[in-house]
Amino acid sequence: MTSNRPSDHVLFRVDEEVGRAFYWLSTGLAVLTALFQGLMTALAYMTESSSQWTFRFRLALLEHWWWAAVSSLLLISLVMVLLSFTSGNGGDAISVLALSSATFLAIVQYTLPAWQQRHYARTKWLAWAGPSRSTIPKEKQGFCGDARAWTALVVANADRLNQLQPTPSDYYGWTLRPLGKAGIPYNPVDILANMDPQHSTSTPPIDTEKGERPVGVYANHDPSSDSVSLLWGPRQGFRTAISRAVSSMPLGLLATRPRTMDGYDGRGLTTAMGILGRNKGLQPSQLVFRADRSVLAHMENVSTWTPRPAKVLRSFYETTLNPQYRGLGPDYVAATVELALVLSDAPPWAVDRWLLEHLEHQCLRKNILLAEATQRFTTEQTAALQAHYEASYVSMILSLNYMPVGIKDRRNSHSVPVGRPDLLCVAILLKARNHAQPSWWTHAGVRAELLAEIRRLPPELDWKLPMAKLLGLQAWPHTFDREPLEW
Repeated sequence: MTSNRPSDHVLFRVDEEVGRAFYWLSTGLAVLTALFQGLMTALAYMTESSSQWTFRFRLALLEHWWWAAVSSLLLISLVMVLLSFTSGNGGDAISVLALSSATFLAIVQYTLPAWQQRHYARTKWLAWAGPSRSTIPKEKQGFCGDARAWTALVVANADRLNQLQPTPSDYYGWTLRPLGKAGIPYNPVDILANMDPQHSTSTPPIDTEKGERPVGVYANHDPSSDSVSLLWGPRQGFRTAISRAVSSMPLGLLATRPRTMDGYDGRGLTTAMGILGRNKGLQPSQLVFRADRSVLAHMENVSTWTPRPAKVLRSFYETTLNPQYRGLGPDYVAATVELALVLSDAPPWAVDRWLLEHLEHQCLRKNILLAEATQRFTTEQTAALQAHYEASYVSMILSLNYMPVGIKDRRNSHSVPVGRPDLLCVAILLKARNHAQPSWWTHAGVRAELLAEIRRLPPELDWKLPMAKLLGLQAWPHTFDREPLEW
């Protein structure tokens, strides 16, 4: 009687060398995949534990591709070991079962969640790593030029800057190109604070006394102030880095899938706090946002993103944000809560477009326009520039809550014009303060901007009532509906 050999129990036969090749290729791919999987897990852990959040956020942008590659390699390895096993040339049932379990575990636990979170990872990066607004001494604003001017300043003060203690969150991490080409690694505040006064370049390249405008510096409404506000980022040659405000963030909100202390979805909070860490300006406690229950209900029910499902999280978001920002006043806290809720409701492509247009910031171009349309150091200029800053959060939130309706179509969203109603908000706030018609109201450049702002707001939605109420008026001034606009 002839006994059955193991090699007789096979599904198909291949050359023994080919079968062995399948087995060893499968083993090699499994080992390589384990190294890749361990590398990503180790990098994520080390960057988080050492507070290297710029590097961590950059890794998150690629995480879904990384885990897709790992899962693909595991699948290929699994197919090869199955071919080897079923042809009777190597492997055993236990190794096949172990590899199949590891493969599907990697897909379910890592790959699918990473792909699900990929849009949020990009939005989080844009919210935290966009241009920042910092306070600098007024006497040094003349050094704020273009990328070439900042590079020359860094080179001239390299000895002092190299002695600075690095901020962990600024660490950029690995890159395929030389770090020198990624931009200036220092914060402009640190550069200006560590200038060598004995060096020849200590003479400002921009003469503000002759009316020359520093790049990125807002015109200040208070001529007696010793500080000015600088908007800086890659356009001036700086390396992209997330806001240093990340050091004040609860760790639970920095997770890949952030949760509040109560266990609710925290993505809107994390995105909002990244924006708030970059756009405060000189006096955030003076920002106006006169919210009450009626106007908030109106913004929820009459919005581009209605029905605004995240509105049920208002009290939970307020519980998180109030301890963080209550020192800046109730108006500021109310604005932060509303911003977080709208960011939770808006689709990721709309939020990304909004952030790429830098609509979270008070418009620098309109700030300069107001400064140039009014006589220097007059009461009228002070009132206009002050109102422009203090109304900037109302303008920011309205520009997001009332984006053009066409942006809801993802395929055509890139072509929909978006913008901030900064000058409309300035006019409303001045009306609420009983100012007479300012001279800049009839300025040709201001008129063109006002009409452009109205065109970029959805005519089918009532954005006028919340704009008026949030800035202190009980009703929209009907004279603003006339053509041309009347005060």
